[in-house]
Amino acid sequence: MVYNTISLSDKDLVKEEPVFLVSSSNPEPVKTIFLSNIDQTVTFPVETVFFFEVSSSYSTLKIAELVKKAVEEVLLIPYYFMAGRLKLNDENKRLELLCNNAGVLFVTRFECGGFSLGFMTNHAILDGKSASEMFHNLASICRGEGLKTSAVNNDRTCIRARTPPQINYPHNEYIKLAKTSFLASSFTSQNRISPSPLIFSKNYVHKLISFTSKMLISLKEKATIKCSTFEAIVAHLWRTRTKAVFEKKQSEYSTVLFAVDIRSKISPPLPEGFAGNAVITAFATAKALDLIEKPVSFAVKKVKEARERVTDDYVKSVIDWLEVYKGIPATCNGNFYVSAWWKLPFGELDFGFGKPIHGGPILSGNDEFVLLLSNGKNCERNEGINVWMALETHKMERFMSCFFEI
Repeated sequence: MVYNTISLSDKDLVKEEPVFLVSSSNPEPVKTIFLSNIDQTVTFPVETVFFFEVSSSYSTLKIAELVKKAVEEVLLIPYYFMAGRLKLNDENKRLELLCNNAGVLFVTRFECGGFSLGFMTNHAILDGKSASEMFHNLASICRGEGLKTSAVNNDRTCIRARTPPQINYPHNEYIKLAKTSFLASSFTSQNRISPSPLIFSKNYVHKLISFTSKMLISLKEKATIKCSTFEAIVAHLWRTRTKAVFEKKQSEYSTVLFAVDIRSKISPPLPEGFAGNAVITAFATAKALDLIEKPVSFAVKKVKEARERVTDDYVKSVIDWLEVYKGIPATCNGNFYVSAWWKLPFGELDFGFGKPIHGGPILSGNDEFVLLLSNGKNCERNEGINVWMALETHKMERFMSCFFEI
């Protein structure tokens, strides 16, 4: 499949002074929102951008004003906390969300008649589902249909750790952090670099690879057990990447990590409109040699077991483990994290001018994360899916030589 690269220069953009949009319903006095242990594990920036093409009869200036008004006058009423700022509590070394109404930064449109909508936040504030719901609310407001969500629930104390903690499982999906080196502060620093300098590193090769419908059907047939498209893809990527990364260390263990939504798994269920992070990290692990030599069905079984392991008791054990040890997903020693971005309905966003011609995360050069992206078709019906990933040059060559061996 051929993908076109489009370059944008300064002359294509209309640059204006940034505007800070504030909430008219920010609580007084200023309050601080508790962030859960799950929120604390994902304190990294997330950048997303959507591109829209509109006819010449629409003014991009009017569109920008429409979105600006929708955000400031309507969206920031239930989502007032989005105008706040993260801060590190020096006493307990936890991130907190300070609802100080510092404002949402607003910017860019194109001379060509199109417009983009970019969004940058810290993952600790919203997970993918929550962010998608917020965007669909914004789109609905811009179409003149008002808020779609009846309530936004930002109380994360419902998934607070138990007292005393009850750790009932080994949680190898996370790595411990020393209390003195808690990483949250680095993510809240104003001096942090974005985008990641790894994007421009000559040591890494970035690839957008397509699973065709034929490949997906064949892959699921070879799984020999009933599995989802996601499970089949993760198993194949895990096995293929292991061949590339663990080629000279086949006696070691290879691990794949991925998110599991806990909304339907935890008891009592999370409140309607829960805005915090409601996903934990699941993991499948095996000896590299076994993954390399055994058929893909072996990897599929491991991935399915990893998903089935996530029960109410397991989720609560994770939360308690994080209370005791802190920690982040264990993307180290050759292991990696797969994010199923295509499951989020961002492609359905319509601000009154049609759906985006392109939308997705702005990716870092990190080789520890692999993104599964929609190709605009129905992925669950095996109609294709795209994979975005980065590896060192020699490892990517090895990966590509094995990828199509299905």
